[in-house]
Amino acid sequence: MKFSKLKVALVVACAAFASTVSATVIQPSPANEQSLQQVINGITVGGTSSVNVNTDQVAGDNYWEITGSSATTSTFIISLTGNTSEQFGIFQYGNGSNLIPLLSHSSAAGQQATISIKANGDVWLNNTSIVGNIGQNLFGFYVNTGSKVFYSDTNLNSDGQDHMVAYEGTGKDKIQIGGNSAGTWTPNEYILGFEDGTDFDYQDMVVEVESVKPVPEPGSLALMGLGLVGLGIAYKRRKANA
Repeated sequence: MKFSKLKVALVVACAAFASTVSATVIQPSPANEQSLQQVINGITVGGTSSVNVNTDQVAGDNYWEITGSSATTSTFIISLTGNTSEQFGIFQYGNGSNLIPLLSHSSAAGQQATISIKANGDVWLNNTSIVGNIGQNLFGFYVNTGSKVFYSDTNLNSDGQDHMVAYEGTGKDKIQIGGNSAGTWTPNEYILGFEDGTDFDYQDMVVEVESVKPVPEPGSLALMGLGLVGLGIAYKRRKANA
């Protein structure tokens, strides 16, 4: 049977979609460090989070947007890295060299940074100053070790590995970060765990971000759309030939 280009497009699109839902393997942490699960349990009022770091990962976490509030706040949870110059921030979609730092290794637990993105793409930090321009409300997260940058977009990482995992609040847990008051970990609030090396325990830098949501990449949407169109045409042809 002839395998059409449209069927090939559908297979590729489905494969691309499937790749976004596979969980990242969280490796055990060194004996003298907390695991990512322990970090999240440590900010959970009551001590045990309902979120499991292995099974509750957010799929499709390459790129994000600020939701209707027009601003997002990042709260520093912990850094267990030895890279004291490490920074966390956002980068422009399609431009991994346009980095906007928000928090650093030296930040105290509970320290916050709030950004807003204006209609022209200007990024404001803590509502006081423009710190860059990313063109649109579409960005990724990164950590910069001083010698390497690791991105939420796996395709940009030099080793081709996933260096960030994300977890969304469910409304079941209360969390307390640093000296901030405890509050419910709700949907549209995410905890991000970064890997800055090769042991892949994803607790080198952990932050909480809110008023954001992950969004499919425009290219992935187009590819998936092409696949669905191909499926529709193939179905119509099959029906017509029946």
